[in-house]
Amino acid sequence: MKRLGLLGLLALVLAACFPNPVDVAVDRAIDTGIEHVVFKVLPQNDLPFQDDFEGYPVGSMLLRAAPHDYRVWDEGEAKTPVYVVETTGPDGRVEHAAAVEYPEVDEGRRHALTTGADGWTDYRVEMVFKTRDNPWWAYTHVGDHGRHALVLKVHSRAAYLYKEVAGERTLVARRDLSQTYNDGAWHTLTAEVRPGALTLRVDGEVLVDYQDAGPAFYGGGFGVQANWRGSRFVISRWAFAPLP
Repeated sequence: MKRLGLLGLLALVLAACFPNPVDVAVDRAIDTGIEHVVFKVLPQNDLPFQDDFEGYPVGSMLLRAAPHDYRVWDEGEAKTPVYVVETTGPDGRVEHAAAVEYPEVDEGRRHALTTGADGWTDYRVEMVFKTRDNPWWAYTHVGDHGRHALVLKVHSRAAYLYKEVAGERTLVARRDLSQTYNDGAWHTLTAEVRPGALTLRVDGEVLVDYQDAGPAFYGGGFGVQANWRGSRFVISRWAFAPLP
């Protein structure tokens, strides 16, 4: 076995006491499944991207199992649980799904599962989901290190779209709906995301058809969240592909 000199031993001690900051960020994602660093709200993965969660063990923390595909966008210090669960899927078969749960503290604040990259633009989303949460939230155009997004809130048979810049939200659109889609049944969300524009439907019903009249967001990823303590937003599968 090769002996270490005094300088080599000192280097090992310093490395243990003062680890590389990049390594610390990676270790936190792998060891805890949680990432709180603001400038890492998106994993910077590529289009096209899709996941049916069948490749992960039931009970595993999604951010630990796929740290290069997912992040969480948290407010405060609470840890957003995102687990792989077993459920009865839309076709009646038992399958794996991702369950975004709300933490036991910080009720009413943002705790969202995100995927994508700052440069995602001109893409289509298809997501099969179920929830009993009211309201429930979805985010598009998440970019610029988490400093902007278009924020969809579905509540009391209405859809509200907010433009968020540096934590400040402005209501930019509202639409009455036939329902809130929080009945615990499976629903399909589709969206077309373009620079400064968003068209979003659930089961074919238009929730959002928006064109930004002001300074537009030109890219960004996608996110969803549960909203109240004890609530869940379950994703059977989702897919993101460039628009033609």
